[in-house]
Amino acid sequence: MLTPDDRRLFLQALRPPEGYKFDRGIGTTFTLDLYTLLVTPLSLAFFEYESPERAFEDPLALLESLRRYTDRLMVFCEAGRIDFPANASPLLSYLEKMVIEVKPPRNGDFHPKFWLLRYVSDDTPPLYRLLNLSRNLTFDRSWDLILQLEGQVVHRKNGFSRNRPVADFLAALSSLVEDKATAQVQGLLTILADEVKRVDFLPVEGFDDITFYPSGIPGYRGYPFKNIINRLLVISPFLSDRFLKRLTEDGADHALISRVDSLDRLSASTRDRFENIYTLNEDAEQEPIEASLETSASDNQGDILTLNTHDLSGLHAKLLVSENGREATWLVGSANATEAGFHRNIEFMIELSGNRSKIGIDKILNAEDLKNALINLLIPYRLPEEKTCIDQDQKQAEAIVDNVRRWLVRCDIELEVKTGLNGNYDLRLTFQKILDPVQGEYSLICWPVTLPEGRRQPVPLKGKAKPVRFADVSLVSLTAFMAFDVTATVNKAKHTDRFVLNLPVSGLPPERDDAVLGAVISDKARFLRYLRLLLMDDESDSAGYWSLFSTTGVSSARTWFNEDMPLLEEIVLALSRSNNPGGKIDRIADLVKRLKRTDQDQEIIPPEFDVLWDVVIKAQGGLR
Repeated sequence: MLTPDDRRLFLQALRPPEGYKFDRGIGTTFTLDLYTLLVTPLSLAFFEYESPERAFEDPLALLESLRRYTDRLMVFCEAGRIDFPANASPLLSYLEKMVIEVKPPRNGDFHPKFWLLRYVSDDTPPLYRLLNLSRNLTFDRSWDLILQLEGQVVHRKNGFSRNRPVADFLAALSSLVEDKATAQVQGLLTILADEVKRVDFLPVEGFDDITFYPSGIPGYRGYPFKNIINRLLVISPFLSDRFLKRLTEDGADHALISRVDSLDRLSASTRDRFENIYTLNEDAEQEPIEASLETSASDNQGDILTLNTHDLSGLHAKLLVSENGREATWLVGSANATEAGFHRNIEFMIELSGNRSKIGIDKILNAEDLKNALINLLIPYRLPEEKTCIDQDQKQAEAIVDNVRRWLVRCDIELEVKTGLNGNYDLRLTFQKILDPVQGEYSLICWPVTLPEGRRQPVPLKGKAKPVRFADVSLVSLTAFMAFDVTATVNKAKHTDRFVLNLPVSGLPPERDDAVLGAVISDKARFLRYLRLLLMDDESDSAGYWSLFSTTGVSSARTWFNEDMPLLEEIVLALSRSNNPGGKIDRIADLVKRLKRTDQDQEIIPPEFDVLWDVVIKAQGGLR
């Protein structure tokens, strides 16, 4: 169990099972990296790629996957926790409707890492995949846990009672986003919440039962810890004395795995309650670790507890294993071993129970194959020779920055687009609520993520909140993603953080999306490569796509119509099968129509294609 010789990646866990296609789904995360989200739809599509870095080499594949799934995948994150992107790509505009920011609870955080994905096939009922993670949607390279469950929709009048918490969690998301819960968002959540009740999730091999535990939403206050704990294993990057003491009131021989800094901050009386305390071995941290629990609807055999070492370092996994007599219970999910994690935040945890001899603590730490035992990745924790001093000024500066972040979220900021000079636009940031500013010494600067940092503007903090104006913004650079830079100073201590808010925008020109499309498909070669993507049939074509376009050089648009790359024949074949709306011909028609509305259409669409397309239009009777 949790052996380092078996590997699995989060993006791999998103890929549809053989014979299925992604239909719709939602994800939740505390922090969000926009570039990680850009790659996510690619994993849901038919594309196979070696790595995220490889995927970014071809923006056309990213573009097509985004156009296919932007309206069918929603990701909920805590407001103010979108990471600042190092580079601004026009493709980020496709994420504006996909990212739904959630205001955090009054004294806690929106902290679940829960994904529910629906896949469809022509011959079988829909298949659901539930992923419950300890990781956020970022490229963070830490030791993380993934629990993967799968099951098909069963045709029955009443749903499975154990799935009710999943449905309630989905229903609660609508109320958390308040007025931002559009009809599209609510419709997606309603469909998933209704159908998931009838999903027969397969049990994980080695475990007898599954129980879902959302917390922080109406009707769910947290995990009950109803049984006496004879022995406990805690894996968590963050810890609190009060929570750990409560769990270890009974029993003995407890074990704790955490980060050195978190262990240093525990009281001696709390540490004394654990017989064994470990941290990750420095050598082990050189190799990434991502743990995965998995079961499959098509294959429920083999090892279901795997540990992935894939260029990661640090600890981010959360796992509580408790033993009571012959029974052992695993609690997997997003909550840290803290009071906030179990009593204030919105979290999602899953309980797995089974026989201690199969899934107990000794099975985790000391695998039968000692070469692949988890204990080999750990070293005993040692108290520091000198007590670690906490810089109170630095801690206060960090608190000020976090308070400013939450203040901005509560101000209900909006963006407004106005026509500017020279065919460009003015983008104005306005405060809909006038709230007292945060106390302390700090500066606040903002700018659209699509503009260089030289265009940054200070946010007025005193008196009446005046609009912040960004003039002469190009059509492609108009965006809902606004970056904020907060720097707080307390005596000699200073703390800076950058984050992004996905803000409501009014007055956004409808032709912005066409301009973004033209900016990505910027020349004739890219246009014809993109056509190839639209004409691909299924997963079997994806490998061919990457091999065909591993180089960017195309000598002439005419070569795309020869017998080596017969686009003409493929378009004619697609035309003969174009009875269904939304098929290949309709998608090409939409592409051409959008590009024709831009100023660059003659530089993008080859004349040879224009001649061919006129024939297609006549054959289709003008198209739908």
